[in-house]
Amino acid sequence: MTVPLPTSTASRAGVLAILLIFTSMTVYPADTDTEKLASANATFGFNLMKQVVGERPDANVFISPYSVSAALQMVWQGAAGDTKAEMDKALALDGFKPNAAGAAYKELDASIKGAASKVALNVANSIWYAPNIQIKPQFLSINKDFYGAKLSVLDFTDPRSAGIVNSWVSEATHDKIKKIVEPPLSSRTGLILVNAIYFKGNWEHQFDNSATKDEPFHLRNGQQKQTAMMRQSRKFHYQEDGGVQAIRLPYVGDRLGMLVFLPATNSSPNKLLADLSGSAWREKIMPKFQERQGTIVLPRFKLEFKAGLIPALKGTGIHQAFSSTANFSGISDTGLYVSGVDHASFVDVNEEGTEAAAATGVTMALTSARPTVPPFQMIVDRPFFFAIEDSATKSILFMGVVNQPGSE
Repeated sequence: MTVPLPTSTASRAGVLAILLIFTSMTVYPADTDTEKLASANATFGFNLMKQVVGERPDANVFISPYSVSAALQMVWQGAAGDTKAEMDKALALDGFKPNAAGAAYKELDASIKGAASKVALNVANSIWYAPNIQIKPQFLSINKDFYGAKLSVLDFTDPRSAGIVNSWVSEATHDKIKKIVEPPLSSRTGLILVNAIYFKGNWEHQFDNSATKDEPFHLRNGQQKQTAMMRQSRKFHYQEDGGVQAIRLPYVGDRLGMLVFLPATNSSPNKLLADLSGSAWREKIMPKFQERQGTIVLPRFKLEFKAGLIPALKGTGIHQAFSSTANFSGISDTGLYVSGVDHASFVDVNEEGTEAAAATGVTMALTSARPTVPPFQMIVDRPFFFAIEDSATKSILFMGVVNQPGSE
């Protein structure tokens, strides 16, 4: 006997779904590097989400863990020593060799992009670096060959440099993310590494506009807000456990889908997140979805999110990368550290489907001032010219040439 999903649950819970995750149904053979990297990305993603939500428990949060992972993995390719060890652990890349991780990313990325036959999906990477820094060829080649990164020399002292990076991001995200770096860029900027992702897909089963009605949405503070609530009844992939309800809403083609998790009325997204991990996701949550008749009532919403992620990333265990003791000798012999990790995202969920975009920019700065000119020697042992100048008016008061010094 099937039991319909209660139609008022979404309203009574008083919280928005904890996760809006675009899932790929591709299944890889166990223990391949690609499967391991997908698992590592999930582990990092949940850890990062916990940190970001913990910083702003009452705010809307929307991030792309895939985007952040990709950007940081490009940086990780040049990390060494303790800096690499911290990033290994935080990004769950323990045991991965640089080339193996790059090859796994390339395969995983190609597979994800394969879903674009039914939806719009674009993922792009770029690396911009200062002309006066010698970047190691291996770092550039691995990021170009495996991450498909666009490599560009950019003079960050040029006032137009931030606009150049932002224009690339805007184009890659169909104008949904217009800015990832703030002008003017510091003259000590050495590199900027960027990942951009864009998605647009229609629901496999679209919501009927006429069924959308304003209903109360219960906020965390106990107040209510009238919200346009979409409604749909049919068979879904669904599960419930301990008061937590979860549903999968597929996009056209069924390969990509949105998973919506609704905490119990006595819980919250923060509490639900605390129990989520990459392994729990793979082994305990995903296998429990079963087809079941029911009704989903889901808010129609649009939001934009932007945050600097360094505090959250420190919470995942990365510290040295953000300090002057960072070791990125695999990128350049010039001292570098990560001075900024900026993330911007956009999502629009309505009766037709979902449009979403995100970008992650990692800015790397010089650990010390730009190299100084070596000390010089000036031995005036031959004829010379000289002048006496008024520095205030820039007027030359006297000038002369000495061919033979001495008294006359």
